[in-house]
Order: sequence, then C-alpha cells, then structure tokens
Amino acid sequence: MPSRDSLTVETPEFMLAALEQAPDAVIVVDSDGRVRHFIASSQPITIGGEAHVVSYIRDVSELNRLSDALTQSEERFRGLVEGLSDAVYRMSLPDGRYEYLSPAAIDVFGYSAREFMEGPLSIREIIHPDYADYFQEMWKGLVQGRMAPRYEYKVTDPEGCDRW
Repeated sequence: MPSRDSLTVETPEFMLAALEQAPDAVIVVDSDGRVRHFIASSQPITIGGEAHVVSYIRDVSELNRLSDALTQSEERFRGLVEGLSDAVYRMSLPDGRYEYLSPAAIDVFGYSAREFMEGPLSIREIIHPDYADYFQEMWKGLVQGRMAPRYEYKVTDPEGCDRW
C-alpha cells in the first residue's frame, strides 16, 4: 500500500489507511459545539479488481446520553432505597431469585441481603408457621401477576425470635 502522504481523499486506499488508524469509537464536536459519539466499522472489499471500503457509521450520542441518565437515576434510587429502614427488594418470578435486596434486610428479618441473594425462596423458609398459608396465597398471586400493595407477615429470625 502506498504511503498515507501520497494518497488522495478520493482513493479507497486513503480511506483504508485512515480507518486503520482510527478507533472504533469516534467523538466529534459538531458545528454547534455539541459533542457527538459515533461507532464505526469498515471492511475492505474488492469489486471488479478495484479496492473499495464498506463502512458503517452510527451516531450513538443519544444512546450514550440515555445510558448516562439511567446510571444517574439508578444511583439516586439506590441512595434513596439504601437509606430506608424498610427492606426493599426486586425478585424474579416465578423462580423467586432475589435480584436486589436493600441492606435493611438484616434489621427487618435478621438475615443479611447476601443470605437472601444466595438462597432463592429463602423467605419461604423463615415465614412463621402461622403465616404459611397467607404466604402461599400471596406467592401464588405474585406468580400469576397479581401484586398486593403491601405484604405483612411474621418471620422467624436466626435466634428463633418472631419479627414483624
């Protein structure tokens, strides 16, 4: 391939040389001063014995902005939730796997968030026997897509004491 200095913008060789030196992610400041983010992918091809470049360039500025906004929102939510004295959780259904449980779990249930995260349906194991039927009914409703505005039941902590 000729040296980059000897190539003109019109030649596929120049494009290939430029793309070989360019990263896959490109940041550009447009004429309005806005920062734009692009991803680019290029592949050399030969058509009729002539070298060409096929390129795909996508403006991902909005995706980056949305991703940043989502990250900030998640950080604000986590800060709010982790400051509550109530246990807050996110669980996948129907398997009952905890995806998130706030640190207050230890104060509410006597078990750490980690203990819940490591044992799917562990809440079922600590439900007080007097509330087993209620729990089963509520669980069945959850799996069928019915969510009560709140759940209230007694649990037994690691020392065998009852907690509300």
